[in-house]
Amino acid sequence: MSFDPAQFAQSALSAGSQQGWESYRLCKIGEWERPWFQRRTEKTDAPALYISAGIHGDEPAGSYAALELLRHPEIFHGLDVTLFPMLNPAGLAANTRENAAGIDLNRDYRDPKSEEIRSHLATLQTLGQYTMTLCLHEDWEMTGFYFYELNVSGEPACGLEIQRAMAEHLPIETRAIIDDFEAKNGIIARNAELLRLPRPQWPEAFYLSHYHTQLGYTFETPSKAAPLESRVAAHVAGVRAAADFARRQRLVPPRGTMPSLSQ
Repeated sequence: MSFDPAQFAQSALSAGSQQGWESYRLCKIGEWERPWFQRRTEKTDAPALYISAGIHGDEPAGSYAALELLRHPEIFHGLDVTLFPMLNPAGLAANTRENAAGIDLNRDYRDPKSEEIRSHLATLQTLGQYTMTLCLHEDWEMTGFYFYELNVSGEPACGLEIQRAMAEHLPIETRAIIDDFEAKNGIIARNAELLRLPRPQWPEAFYLSHYHTQLGYTFETPSKAAPLESRVAAHVAGVRAAADFARRQRLVPPRGTMPSLSQ
């Protein structure tokens, strides 16, 4: 199934309007709009979630899951939410990992060269801190799902809850080593030491953990080994589990500006 960024943006804006989301726009890429959304509670100390998708154009399930999340705001009752459903429309249209200029946008957050990420960063710099960030991705090489958990604070996290929720829709990736990282039952757990390692190219999750959150997850569903419907459902289930955890634990974002751990 081909991905139509114009139709997707229209569907997202329609769903957002119908369900009471505030809608905004990043810069257009070519002819394509890039809407993003927020939903706020009246509480000043509500847990806050950040969700993004569609940064790699050959990973469409995250964007379709984001559309489902827009349609079901009850998932986020009592939470503040920021949602970027389609960061790379040109890549999604072409079914390529990179944007139209051949840039991997998920390596462009330290010294941005792409218009897409410069615009995203300018917006992020107007936003505050988040209880948790969730980046929705896919991996064509795997047969099951896995995810990265980057926990800077060391406080209780919800990896097992996310794992159980996603496992209702997809098998867990069983490899012990994934992308050179040690994995245990589909969970790649990292702490603040990872942020202190020299890294010239920053992915989005890396940037977010430096400046916007102490707890971040990157979901990876198997883009070639499972039907799109199951992958979308797994992403939605993982987000729902994270939202339930934040609400149950009454986790609020850190106060003030997080210190930079950059080199």
